[in-house]
Amino acid sequence: MAANNVRAVLCASTEEVRHPELLGLPDENLADQGWLAVMTDAERARSWIKAHGRGLKVWIAGSDDVCALNLAAAVRADGGAVQLVAFHGSGSLASRARAAGVSDVLDEAAFLQAYGTCKQAALLQDSLARTKESTGPIDLMLRERAAKAAEQDGDSTAVPLPSSAPARVQKASASERPSGTIVSVVGAGGGTGKSTVAVLLAVAVQQRGLRTAIVDADLQCGDVRYLMGADHALGIDELAAQPERASSLSSKSRLPAVVASPEKLEASEELAGQVAGVVRDLANRFDAVVVNTGPAWGDVQMDLIGLSDQVIFVLDQRPTSIRLCRHVLELCARCGAATKQFLFAVNRWSKQALFSGIDVAVALGAANTVELSDGGKAVQEYLGSGQPLDVADAHNPLYLSLAKLAMELFPESDGAAPVAAQAPVRRGLFRSRRRKEAAACL
Repeated sequence: MAANNVRAVLCASTEEVRHPELLGLPDENLADQGWLAVMTDAERARSWIKAHGRGLKVWIAGSDDVCALNLAAAVRADGGAVQLVAFHGSGSLASRARAAGVSDVLDEAAFLQAYGTCKQAALLQDSLARTKESTGPIDLMLRERAAKAAEQDGDSTAVPLPSSAPARVQKASASERPSGTIVSVVGAGGGTGKSTVAVLLAVAVQQRGLRTAIVDADLQCGDVRYLMGADHALGIDELAAQPERASSLSSKSRLPAVVASPEKLEASEELAGQVAGVVRDLANRFDAVVVNTGPAWGDVQMDLIGLSDQVIFVLDQRPTSIRLCRHVLELCARCGAATKQFLFAVNRWSKQALFSGIDVAVALGAANTVELSDGGKAVQEYLGSGQPLDVADAHNPLYLSLAKLAMELFPESDGAAPVAAQAPVRRGLFRSRRRKEAAACL
């Protein structure tokens, strides 16, 4: 077995290798992981680890001929660092492990975290090797993230970034996760209705009785301030420069607080690395933070995916939307970004729509999907004049879909009166005309 690309060793029984669900890895093909050396024979494992295992992670869950603890003790006696994998360990096992010189015992959660971290670092390092000669923005992002993963994993042999790469690599923050819930709204390309979904979802969450903020992380072309009717909202660039100004933000009775995109487009590149920090701070001040993102994928989206409790991926009814979505998911895989928390929202759905939630689920491999009803021209009319509450009060189908989603995302919140139970709001001709005039002036 070639040891050049191996980052970890797993000793397990043949039965566990054939059925990785026994190790908590139901979707893994352990034999097909180029970064992982899998051993089932104890003597062969000891010999290989002694020859090639220096600096590698060594996980021992068992073998075909020797129990896990005895094998771990033997490898430890050979001078190797080892971690015993014991999902159903007891105090007695821990005592025996310590007596054998094995102090590191991993339960299921700890093993899965260690396995995932090591795999992510390997995938990123592989991406780095494939893009070694390229200097495109995505390739530079992959290099930066490979360096971050290697640094966190303690890999001193990581390939340094080329001098042409921007110096934005920082150590991962050791701070705890924020107390509030973060929901990021993303999409592949423009025109999917992502900003509209983010705005109306934030309004719906606020209606659930939660103190909510919406952050416009579309740093170049964000229009949340206008859709919310908050033309003079505090900008994310201002908040990044003066974090203490967050104390002036507050959600109103029915409207969330708004953090707008920067007014100067040239500020977008400098701000990219600060967005996650701003969002994290806001999530410690608000119960919920909804983040709108831009159409071009880069560091902002990747940082937010890692920070978010839920990521809503908006697709529309164009066939290209699904194709672009696949490209983005491939990018996420190369970057080691977890996509299990992705919820795919099929926007502008109706009985006559080209795609349904089932269609998208099949196309993306049984993905978690939800259908957002087509709100029609009324949505653009209301939001175009900065009146998101009018969309809610009119019982617009799109808003009702997002209100239901907000209820599912925050089932524990007190919740206001259900939207469907409120009396419809009638709009006079003069009010409707005034909305159109306001929209026409944008």
